Amino acid sequence: AADYAQVLAGEPPVVHTNVRHTMVRNGDAEDTWWTYTDTPVFGDDGAIAGVLTLCEETTARVLTERRHAASLIAVEEAERHVARVLDQVADRYLTMDPEFRILTVNAAAERAIGLSASRISGRTHWEAFPTSVGSAVERQYRRAMQERVPVQFAHHYVGHGYDLHVEIDVYPTDDGGLAVFWRDVTERVRAAAALAESERRFRTVQDASPMGFGIHRAVRDDDGRVVDFAIPYINAAGARLVSRSREVVQAGTMLAMWPGTAEAGVLADLTGTLMTGAPSSRELLYERDGVDAGLAITAVRIGEGADAELGDVTARLRAERERDRLFMDLGAERERLRSVILNMPAPLALLEGPEHRYTLVNDAYRRVSGGGRDITGPTPRQAYPELAGQGILEKFDEVFATGEPWAGAETLALYDRNGTGVIDTWFNLRYEPLRAADGRVTGILNFAVDVTEQVRARREVEGLLAESEAARAGAEVARGEAQAANQAKSQFLATMSHELRTPLNAIGGYTELIELGIHGPVTDAQRAALERIQQSQRHLLGLIAGVLDYSRVEAGAVTYRMVDVPVTEAVAEAEALLAPQLRAKGLGYTWSGAAPGLTVRADREKLQQILLNLLSNAVKFTALRDGMHGRIEVSCTVEANDAGEAAGGRVCLQIRDTGEGIAGADLERIFEPFVQVDQRLTRAYSGVGLGLAISRDLARGMEGDLTAESTLGLGSTFTLTLPASVP
Repeated sequence: AADYAQVLAGEPPVVHTNVRHTMVRNGDAEDTWWTYTDTPVFGDDGAIAGVLTLCEETTARVLTERRHAASLIAVEEAERHVARVLDQVADRYLTMDPEFRILTVNAAAERAIGLSASRISGRTHWEAFPTSVGSAVERQYRRAMQERVPVQFAHHYVGHGYDLHVEIDVYPTDDGGLAVFWRDVTERVRAAAALAESERRFRTVQDASPMGFGIHRAVRDDDGRVVDFAIPYINAAGARLVSRSREVVQAGTMLAMWPGTAEAGVLADLTGTLMTGAPSSRELLYERDGVDAGLAITAVRIGEGADAELGDVTARLRAERERDRLFMDLGAERERLRSVILNMPAPLALLEGPEHRYTLVNDAYRRVSGGGRDITGPTPRQAYPELAGQGILEKFDEVFATGEPWAGAETLALYDRNGTGVIDTWFNLRYEPLRAADGRVTGILNFAVDVTEQVRARREVEGLLAESEAARAGAEVARGEAQAANQAKSQFLATMSHELRTPLNAIGGYTELIELGIHGPVTDAQRAALERIQQSQRHLLGLIAGVLDYSRVEAGAVTYRMVDVPVTEAVAEAEALLAPQLRAKGLGYTWSGAAPGLTVRADREKLQQILLNLLSNAVKFTALRDGMHGRIEVSCTVEANDAGEAAGGRVCLQIRDTGEGIAGADLERIFEPFVQVDQRLTRAYSGVGLGLAISRDLARGMEGDLTAESTLGLGSTFTLTLPASVP
């Protein structure tokens, strides 16, 4: 009644959104939600004659939104659980954002580096670990960040109290950063080096020994019986005793070399020593160089073989025991990884071999992919034959063959999940290749997160939003938020550019002090290194200046001091600054000139900035081709005003080069910030892709414009248009 009275009194319409009511439908009580709108009804005389009440049931939308919110909470809880598991694993672990700032560090990593997470979180990796700058670590991290591929490598950390050998696994994360796992393998590397050194010394001593010596390894038949002995090693004296070259002996077996040794009892002696561990000795006559010769053989068991030698083998046996211990440690580490996979809440499965046989499947994977049934043992094609032809099984072959990971967001799978028939199911899938020590792909780690409910809920929400006016209003709000976020980004770029200048200027200052010898004599090699530091410092300052200029332009904080600028004078000043670069690259340069007294209305400094950027780009991307030097041509034309007069018209400056040119589809993209259309140029020429974006904004800020024309393989022409001065 109060609502009606309000509407009849001429007040705005009354709306009650998502009002809950319990209703009886089909004999059952159920909760429903409704939206009511009371609006006035006018009579012929224009006065309010009544009230129109509109009712809309919103039960489906309310329930869908609640299910969606519950799904998001479940996903967040799973992510937190995974983070807790990673914090407890033995591997050191940290994550970084796209700027290489450290976000998270697990307890194992804190213990290993001796620093708490609070000390290094928020700092870049290069600030936290300065010894990694310029090393293989930096190169591999940047490769993983730029190419978005997993990287595995080993590194030797030396300096600042570190002398460690580590194995590092780097994985790109969905937020554009990196996840880094590393293991301390110093003891294993040192043990392996000691083993190699021990074996080298062993072979050196044996090769210098006057006594014959050989290693014999048992050759067994299908029933496990010893039928022969291979000879993987024989020293020089032993080869002389048997009148064979070492290469021939080591490529054959005992019976192939000397068939009579079976009848002479040598095969039985070595077999007995192998079985019982008791040393054996025998003397026999054999033919050597056409005459009979005597040979004394003493055999000692070592593992699955026998040494025909006289001497101490303690060092080698110790090395073998150390190697066995290392293998046991490796097995224990694999078992820990197995335990982590089995107990993680995220659905994971390990498939091995080219046929992709399931060898390890955790409970979460069984629940989402097989209705809880155990699929360990078969291949995906055997476990899910109904998936054939859907592109999911084929991806296993592709990842195994190429070694490149694959991710499929919201991938539709039509399969019989619970034995009740084929249903539509959506998964977030990821296939990660697993590699052996030699780099070969040996298996695939399969992540399979069931997102069916999220997909269905989102589709329901999207359908409702498409029909709802309120959703369109929400889209407008979202656009406003996006614009605010973009403005925040610009403010962040400007702030960071200012903040980075202070330490970079300090780097330059201290470098100059060292170069001047303030802190002691400087060698030529050190001076060269200081020069490289200064070059990098100046380069970074240039990049930061570009970012700062762009942020100012984008934020509308640039002011223009408009004056009459002579065209010939402006081009001459830019040419003088670029002359050393033109000579260094052997480029031709021509300026066709402008009419005497021709001036443009512009900000002198900003006009100079645009010309320098355009000429610098022309020099940078024009090189010797087909044995001919490139050239740069600058010309000027005038477009008359509406009255046919040059004054008050438009002045066009064209900068034309004979470089590689730009594809037509990319011409507009070159004026977008942070864009270089040829990624090879990003590596060959420094820069962040802001010059052309800033130049066009400055030209338009002076009531002009900057455009480009290009033919791929023939060169490019950039045209700067500015208003001509009015006398």
